[in-house]
Amino acid sequence: MKFDSYTDRKSAFAAWVSKLDLSLSRLGVKSISRLLLHRASDLKSDHATWIYDWLKSNIESRIIQSAGVSVYSPLDLSLLNPHTINLFSSIQCPLSIVDQRFTQSDILKELDQYNIKLEIRSIFLQGILLQTNLSSFSGVFSNLFLEHISNLQFKALAYQLSPLQTCLGYVLGLDFVRKIVIGCTTLTELKQIINTASSLTNQQLEIIAKLSKSSGWSNEEEIDPRYWKSLD
Repeated sequence: MKFDSYTDRKSAFAAWVSKLDLSLSRLGVKSISRLLLHRASDLKSDHATWIYDWLKSNIESRIIQSAGVSVYSPLDLSLLNPHTINLFSSIQCPLSIVDQRFTQSDILKELDQYNIKLEIRSIFLQGILLQTNLSSFSGVFSNLFLEHISNLQFKALAYQLSPLQTCLGYVLGLDFVRKIVIGCTTLTELKQIINTASSLTNQQLEIIAKLSKSSGWSNEEEIDPRYWKSLD
């Protein structure tokens, strides 16, 4: 949910209630299991206190059972201050075999301290990590980054691992991950992902874990879609 800015608390609460009621009506339910903030920056905005109070009130009334925050960079975690962080039960962040920023021990320790579960998305880097022909992305990413992905795929192929197996195997081997959010365009794609994930062996997971040690990429402009040029 995106929290638009308002000049006074009453107007803000009324607008947010209206937005929530509309979502509940569309879903045909009286409550939701979790509300996700899509902009962590809202927690440092001028109306951050209003958001906190509104969320707390709805959680206490059980209209919202829990709240989470969507982040893009580890720096976004600084927006969660000690006075409000206990309100949130989960953090959703991008994580893949090439984007390992959120696997840093100090970040995981901080989340564990507040009993916050880590949910991940972008495990395929918007599908790019599944592509074997990367030439079409030459105008978007550096040659070094594309070569990095190709080399990873080549090493995985030596162990008869497909790009899909490699991407899934990496995140499934992380014991601190509680949920994985994926996007599909067809039912066939979803079934393929589920079947691949369920068929990975412990030996394959071990191989992928070893490959991942040299697979992380540090240039945020190439692993954060907010910086990308159009892929069209």
